[in-house]
Order: sequence, then structure tokens, then C-alpha cells
Amino acid sequence: AEVTRLEDDIALTEAQLRAQKEQSADADKMIRDTNSALENLAAEQKRLVQQWNSSVNALGRRDQALAAATKELKRVQDSIRDLEGENTRLQRDIQTQHESNEA
Repeated sequence: AEVTRLEDDIALTEAQLRAQKEQSADADKMIRDTNSALENLAAEQKRLVQQWNSSVNALGRRDQALAAATKELKRVQDSIRDLEGENTRLQRDIQTQHESNEA
């Protein structure tokens, strides 16, 4: 009876040990899978941060180009305004010259 009880205890202990080994193996696999997923997330985050920084830099360059184009547009508009004013003055001078020639 004592031997049977001890054999049963041994069998139970061995079964518990096998179950714990399986749980341990499952936990190890879950940890490996989680680490792999975290590494993938870190790589994706790094890629997204690089894309973000690249976009911010490109936006800065576009802002600079827009500022330069706006400045040049104002310069050209000022030149046109000056030329239009000069044209108006010349037309008045021509009209005045015609009127004085007719008089």
C-alpha cells in the first residue's frame, strides 16, 4: 500500500513536471514571439520617424522656395508697376508734345 501510494505520488509528480515543462516551453515561445513583434515595431517606428524627419525637411525646403518665389514675384510686380507708371508718364509727355505742336 505504501509502495503504491509512493508510486502514485511519483507518477503525479512526473505528470506535474511534464505539465510545467510544457508551460515553460509555451511561455518561452510566447516571449520569443513577443520579442520578435517588439523588434518589428521598433524597426517600423524607426522607419516612420525617418520618414517624418524627411517630410519635415522637405516641407522646410518648400517653405524656403515659396518665400524666395514670393519675394521674386513682389520684385517683378514692383517692376511692372514702375514700368506702367513710366509708360503713363511718357504717354502724357507725348500728348503734351502733340498739343504744343498743334498750338
